Amino acid sequence: MDGRPLNKVIDTASFSYLGSSFYKDKNHVYTHYVMVDGGNFWIVDNADVKTFQVLGSCYAKDKNRIF
Repeated sequence: MDGRPLNKVIDTASFSYLGSSFYKDKNHVYTHYVMVDGGNFWIVDNADVKTFQVLGSCYAKDKNRIF
């Protein structure tokens, strides 16, 4: 994300798995890239947390975009 520890970025009380590689908390939508070392979490830029939903195994949408 920006070098900060995950617990300083992610709101763990509202953090949940959405399906595929997507997660969200009350502030952001995240995607997880699996790698040999465990992988990385990234904030999905411009995703609307309230309307974000996963569409199958690798796509998602919100009120404005398809990811």
